[in-house]
Amino acid sequence: MTWMLKRLNILMGYAVMSRGRPFGLFTLLLILSMLPTALADPDSPWGISLQPFVFYEDSGGVLIGVEYNYHEKAGHFSNGVLKPVLPWSYFLFYVNRSGAYYIDFMAFSGWEFPPFEFYNGWLYIFLLTSGNTSFPMREPPASDTVTVIRYRDGVIQRLGEVPFPSGYTINVSLPYFLTFPYPRGMRTLYKIDNSINPVSRGENLTLKDRSFFYPRLFRNFTLINKECLVPKVEDNYIQFLPSNHKLPQNELRRRVEPVNKSCAVFFNNGLLIIPPGIGVGFANRSMWVQRGRNYWGGDVITLAPFEKGIPPRSLNLSLYLYENGKLRELPLLQVSDDGGADTDTAG
Repeated sequence: MTWMLKRLNILMGYAVMSRGRPFGLFTLLLILSMLPTALADPDSPWGISLQPFVFYEDSGGVLIGVEYNYHEKAGHFSNGVLKPVLPWSYFLFYVNRSGAYYIDFMAFSGWEFPPFEFYNGWLYIFLLTSGNTSFPMREPPASDTVTVIRYRDGVIQRLGEVPFPSGYTINVSLPYFLTFPYPRGMRTLYKIDNSINPVSRGENLTLKDRSFFYPRLFRNFTLINKECLVPKVEDNYIQFLPSNHKLPQNELRRRVEPVNKSCAVFFNNGLLIIPPGIGVGFANRSMWVQRGRNYWGGDVITLAPFEKGIPPRSLNLSLYLYENGKLRELPLLQVSDDGGADTDTAG
């Protein structure tokens, strides 16, 4: 692989980004150290939601996004409602048989999804990133950089980064893209080859935009990809139609709940199973876990102060690979209850 992936280490609630080992040598476990902040102010309830979705798939692997949102109390807390603060920020992962690998984080930009375009057999993604990512996040940071990534058949390349100041927008018509302030100001035209090179600057530059702004295969109002296989729940097994794979119901339910809101995609000779979203709320030294909602669609996290929450504990958000009759966990994110960090690598 030509891309050196970033390792994301989170310690004491802050993210430190550095270059990692070559792609394919490790599986990243991202720790979201939330609890210390929650306990520091038990009268200020808050939460997060994490919703995974399939961004793109081909014979070499799958690109998985996880939408991240911070939730805070809305109005009088007696209703126990935590509403999302800002939508549309994502973790992006590459997944193959050996594991899940963190690519980058799409910061808040007002764009629902990063622009992307297919060109010469590659998928080019213009990820609107930030160098100011920290956890826990009250609000996702504003984007300040365009990070250009291309992917094809299991090969990922990071081609470079260019500035993306506040108030800027982007037009893409490969092999060119244009960044500019709206409605007027100095514009920069870039050309992409095996790297990014500025080719012209001026206030009158134009470029017809040919990019897509959201994966075309998403179902309306959800982050479920239309290519996802639908789970059919039977007495003793679950079958993701139209595949012939039948998974033991009890084994899958121990890992994915609710099963009927999960989805799967064909993956090598088996299935990659994507769980539904998870919401985690904190208040009064307790936590509430809420699964199976459409947080992308604006669903709230509901805490019930008159009910007893569970003690804070670690939670994993994982994908599951079903192959040769066996179900294997592929960790994506971990919500930690102790503020620790764990980025141990697997050879």
